[in-house]
Amino acid sequence: MYPGILFCLLSVYMFFIGFYCIIFDKSLLDLHKYFKDNYYKAYNAFVAKLISESLEMSEYIVILADDVSTPKDDNFEKEIKNKAKTKTRRNALFGICRVESHAISEIQLVDVLLGITAYSFKIKYGIVNPNKHNPKFQLMKYLQKQLNIDKLSIANEYSLRFGKKFSIKEFRGNITNKTGGDLNPTAN
Repeated sequence: MYPGILFCLLSVYMFFIGFYCIIFDKSLLDLHKYFKDNYYKAYNAFVAKLISESLEMSEYIVILADDVSTPKDDNFEKEIKNKAKTKTRRNALFGICRVESHAISEIQLVDVLLGITAYSFKIKYGIVNPNKHNPKFQLMKYLQKQLNIDKLSIANEYSLRFGKKFSIKEFRGNITNKTGGDLNPTAN
């Protein structure tokens, strides 16, 4: 029953929302070189880059972000706003609200989409074996069918209805990536 509910949610939401993600192997990310061993700074830089690159020039947004425990000196909101403002040359963000993910169905859906995408990359790199009885595998196949693609584990941007995008970028430790563009999270 659980996959059936997710299939319904995906079919309703998928074409009305955009989805943008960066998949990366943590072992290939040099936290020391780029972020002075600060995991939160790395996370903020990737999120800021992802959000700023997904904004259309005339688009204004509010971000609902998962409420995670962070140190007091974490500047998540400030870093996201600054990166978006630099990219769009205006205040494109109305605000950022940290919420409990279990209380917001859209955040739960993003978690599912991200999990499906990560699962497809784990299959690609041999971390897990495909299992057609696994709900993640079934959802991955459903999503591939909806996107009209053979593999979800390829960095690409897919156009959906109503001008929405489904974008997957892959960071493999190099600063520029032919399939994902410039993924240097420290670059503007």
